Amino acid sequence: MENFTNMNIKNSIAKWVLGGYSYIGKPNGKAYLRDFSEVRQEFAQVIFMNIVELLTDITNDVTLILKKGNSMLFAEFNVFFNDYGQLVLNKLFNKGYSVIAYNSAGFTLLDDNEYSIDAKNKVQVNNSRYKDYEIYVMKSDSLMMNGMSDRAFLGGFLKYLDNVLNASNTTTARLGTIIMASPQNATGSPTLQVLTDTEKQQAEEDISKDYGGLKNQRQILIWRQAMNFTTISLAGLDGKTIEKSKFAIEAICDRLKVPANQVSIIEASSNSNSLSAGGQVREGDLLKYKSFERLLNKTFVKMARDLDLQIDYTIYNKPITPTTTI
Repeated sequence: MENFTNMNIKNSIAKWVLGGYSYIGKPNGKAYLRDFSEVRQEFAQVIFMNIVELLTDITNDVTLILKKGNSMLFAEFNVFFNDYGQLVLNKLFNKGYSVIAYNSAGFTLLDDNEYSIDAKNKVQVNNSRYKDYEIYVMKSDSLMMNGMSDRAFLGGFLKYLDNVLNASNTTTARLGTIIMASPQNATGSPTLQVLTDTEKQQAEEDISKDYGGLKNQRQILIWRQAMNFTTISLAGLDGKTIEKSKFAIEAICDRLKVPANQVSIIEASSNSNSLSAGGQVREGDLLKYKSFERLLNKTFVKMARDLDLQIDYTIYNKPITPTTTI
């Protein structure tokens, strides 16, 4: 017990003193090694959901209208749409399907842990609370056509976007430079100055630790011997980030049927503020609402029809197609 406690104390002190070090295992023991790599960020997932919600957020402006059918069932359906409509559509883009349980008491969206899918792609409800409920599975066009969700289908472009933005993030975190150093030969000395592996590793760790982060950056670095330094700027490598990001984002928008000029990253990087550009944004807004209406008709309007409900809808703030007179 005493040895175990002492070891814990030593490990705690090491973590405190060697802040930023990672604890790794070795065949003959354990050691702390500095981790200089940047943590990979999920940039693409954020952008993907931002694009998706340009469409699905419009559900909050939709009013459903019953034209024919059971008014009590419609009332519960309408409550479900108002409470879960956007989440259901978000799941369609992410997973390819949403599982909905319903009976005379109302509708509810099942969590992932409340059901399972068997070998025959049949949904099995795990929560006994819903054993007497009917199950409705809403599927996306992508799942039915390609056997995968839109997010999975766009996996290549999302990975490309993640790679581009993570590369830029790493460049920024390293202050945009790589420093190459080599020892100077003493004047008149015929012997080539060579660092041992230990000296080389120690020098690399020192300069990475003390130069690579602004919060602990040192203004003065003292070396044991004269060194030649070459600084290589990474700015040129980072120069195409916007262009590469736009390429991936536009491909994602094409798949999701969202006009690219509706995405703030694309619009903000545009150099044009002319009236023609404003007209393109308005046209993009019209196309976005048309895409949403197609999505709504393929999902909730179809679900209502499957439940013997004939419904219509209105959309608040829907842009009006401009008309011209001659």
